[in-house]
Formats: sequence, structure tokens, C-alpha cells
Amino acid sequence: MMFLSGVLIAFTFSISTLLKTLTITAYVVVSINFLSLLVLGGNAFGEAGMVGFYNHKNNFGLVMSLSLLICCYDFLVNRRKLSIMFSVMSLLLLLLSMSKTSIALFFICSMASIVAYRLGGGSKFALVVPIKITSFLLLLFAFLMAVLYRFEVLDYLYYSMDEELLTGRGKLWLTMLLHAENNTIYGFGFNAVWGKGELSEIYYTDLFTDNPLWVESLAASDGGYIDLIVSIGLVGLFLFTFYIVNTGINIFCLIRERGFALLFSIFLFITLHNITETTFLFSTNLLWYLFILVSCISANKLYREHNLNV
Repeated sequence: MMFLSGVLIAFTFSISTLLKTLTITAYVVVSINFLSLLVLGGNAFGEAGMVGFYNHKNNFGLVMSLSLLICCYDFLVNRRKLSIMFSVMSLLLLLLSMSKTSIALFFICSMASIVAYRLGGGSKFALVVPIKITSFLLLLFAFLMAVLYRFEVLDYLYYSMDEELLTGRGKLWLTMLLHAENNTIYGFGFNAVWGKGELSEIYYTDLFTDNPLWVESLAASDGGYIDLIVSIGLVGLFLFTFYIVNTGINIFCLIRERGFALLFSIFLFITLHNITETTFLFSTNLLWYLFILVSCISANKLYREHNLNV
């Protein structure tokens, strides 16, 4: 239902209407969370930063960073004082969350979208098919190499990756990958690290023996692409990566169209967010819905403008 609603929305409304709706939604979200400071008082803050109505600062920071991207885009396009005010409010709330991931992703994605727009040329529609075929073949080659040399790659990571990488995620990633080394092609099955509760694969590693409380608070590898390998293997990772690349190509073909900067920044934000957080293995969440929406919007606008059936 989430997927179908995203498709119907993207194919029913114009991109101008959708961008306006996203802007109004961001304004409402920022207003509610700003008022939470007055309503909740000290309860709006957790031990590590502001949480608002959410259960964790990273969730709050995620919502604020996405809202800030939308508000900043609205200011760049419309130059309204209202958008300046909401941009300042959302930036303040983002900083109060102290979510390093969300703050870093906001600056990376906003700068990358501006640079892409400034340096990009016109529409690349004539190159869409060759680029997609080439990217598919390159990904297929990379997948075959990964399958053939998977044990060598795991050995290299084991001896090279710093266990303290990204606040200790290195040790977690290595443990999960080594645990799945005999299942790296097809994985343990969908939801193997998030949907099985106490039967999650992480409970079968030495991490649970050494740090049971820490494992119970995670129940996954805290890295979306590692979770994809553990759950659906290299085959699933290959297919999903091609979906991401295909969406990115569709967006780049609209580089001179209205909404490119926002679509690209949201797309990049979600793709990078999946590195240190599990984004795509949760079947229903905000980022999945936005990714579906961005993917459908870019495909619909690209092909309709060239009088092709999607």
C-alpha cells in the first residue's frame, strides 16, 4: 500500500504541486517540533540531545534535517521571508538534536546538489539508455567479482578495518559479515537481522555472549548495506544497488528542471543514511516512502516530457 500510494501520488499530481505539498508539510513539522520546546520543556531533551516527540535524538535529527533541506530549497526558489524563518527554526532544532549523522548529511547533500546543478549541463535524455546499460554491466561485473573473491575480500576487511570505525560500528560490521561468510551470496533471508526478534542473526555471534545488553539494544549491524548482505545476500544487494543507480540516472536527466536540487538532495540523503543506519530493511518508514516518491517523480517527469509511456 505504501508503494502504490507513492506511485499514485507521483503520477497524479504535477511536480509543482508535490513540491508545494512537501514545503507545507515541512513547515507544519517544524512548527509542531518548535512548539514542543514550550510544551515539553526539559522533557524534550534526552541525555545526548533534543528528542522532542520522538524516542531518540537521531530520529528527531533525521526529521529536522529533511525539513531543513525542503525549507532551504523553498527559499532558493521563492526568496520568501517565511522560508527564511522556517529554515532558521529547523536549523536550530537540528543543532539541538546533536545528531552528528543528520547534521553531516544535511551539509553534504545540500552542497552536492548545488555543485551538481552548477556544473551540470542540459538534459541527458539521449544518453539514458546507454548509461543504464553500461551501469548495469559494470554492476554485474562487480557482483561477479564479489562472488568469486568474497572470502578474500572478507579476509582483507578483517585485517584492515578499524574496529572503532564510526563509533564502534567497525567491530559490529566485521562480526556480522564474518558470521554470514558462508551465506553471502543469498543471505539468511529477508528480515534476518531486524524482523526475527530474539532469533535475529546477531544473537548467534560472540557479540551477544560478550555484550548482551548492547546487542539487545541494536539487534542489527547498524549499517544498512551490511544488513542487506546478511539478509538478502550479494544477489539482493546487486539488484537493489541497480535500483538506486537507475533512480540516480533518472534524476540527473532532470538537472535543469524545477525541483532537481531538492529531489537529488533527498535521494542522496537517503542513500548515504543507509550506510550508518538501517534505512531500507524496515518495510515502512519515512525514508523508504520518500525514496519511492522521488523515484516515481523522476521517472514520471523524465518519460512524460519525452512523450513515452512509463
